[in-house]
Amino acid sequence: PNTYAVGPLHALVESITSSTVSASLLAEDPSALSWLDAQPDRSVVYVSFGSITQLTKGDFADFWHGFVDSGFRFLWVIRPDLVAGGAAVVETTESRERVRLVSWAPQEEVLKHRAVGCFLTHSGWNSTVESAAAGVPMLCWPWAWDQQVNSRLVGEVWKVGLDMKDVCGREMVEK
Repeated sequence: PNTYAVGPLHALVESITSSTVSASLLAEDPSALSWLDAQPDRSVVYVSFGSITQLTKGDFADFWHGFVDSGFRFLWVIRPDLVAGGAAVVETTESRERVRLVSWAPQEEVLKHRAVGCFLTHSGWNSTVESAAAGVPMLCWPWAWDQQVNSRLVGEVWKVGLDMKDVCGREMVEK
């Protein structure tokens, strides 16, 4: 049988009720929004790899150093179990004013925020649809399952972002 992707349902709920309904399974840190309020328009890269994706310590280090070396501001969701085999170790740098780390963020609100200019995502369906609905371009780093196809759709078909699953590393993140 044919299968049809449906969404973004959250946008329909908002248009009918004029309110946001969170489907988050994790406790959201609202300080992400107050930090975004203090940032210039379209200046922040929002980074979230979803609720299941795990990074190796090497991937984590590549992303961290790439973000810091890029000079951009970034808001990064770092779950306690994000790094396989241990906790994420974040180095203290002079770039702290450009960096905000949270354990979980109210993603739909973050993506609609005026300060967010880009979303580095694992390309899960919900994240992909939420970002597209908010009009935020994506940098896609898929991990497993449907994320590979979603990432390819974002980069090659819809042309609303970059599929970087085959070309990731510190230098790519920095660029």
